[in-house]
Amino acid sequence: MHQKIDTAIILAGGDKKLSNPTCLKTVNGVNILDSIIKSLISANITNIIISTHYHFDLIDEFIANYSGSSDLNIYTIREQQLLGSGGAIKNIFLSTNLTSALIIESHLYDEFDYQKILYDFQNQICENVIIQSLSTPDLFSGRYILNSEIFNYTHLTKFSFEKELLPIVRADDIETISTRGFLKKV
Repeated sequence: MHQKIDTAIILAGGDKKLSNPTCLKTVNGVNILDSIIKSLISANITNIIISTHYHFDLIDEFIANYSGSSDLNIYTIREQQLLGSGGAIKNIFLSTNLTSALIIESHLYDEFDYQKILYDFQNQICENVIIQSLSTPDLFSGRYILNSEIFNYTHLTKFSFEKELLPIVRADDIETISTRGFLKKV
């Protein structure tokens, strides 16, 4: 059995070409960041860290006005320079002394049941998992449960998790959980 996951990291570094962060867009009338936060609260996640860079002020403003649970600890960590998905995750793990967390890239909208995913994770042998949608198996989900030891594979501080770290991780150090749920690239 694994330790209970109570922390989620939302990657929202952004794109300087966009006037607003992707995570603040709406899909089907639903704000993406709000949807992610509500899903995490439903899954009993009590700590949410949002990694920001471009338009960090808009995300900070959204979080300040968030009327979520009083038991929720939610805050942003601003990257001074873009670190890439892997660098952002590694930076948060190192700066907060996390051992494991659920990771969500905010440029994708999903309707996953994170409570079920975290329950299923408890029965996995591996400390690291990729969460994959059954309905869109060819779309990389940008959702993971990671243990800090996965970063022992690289000395880099600025890198893509998917393109630069995953290819060098040993197959027995990572598993895949397939789940029902809608996943859409925004």
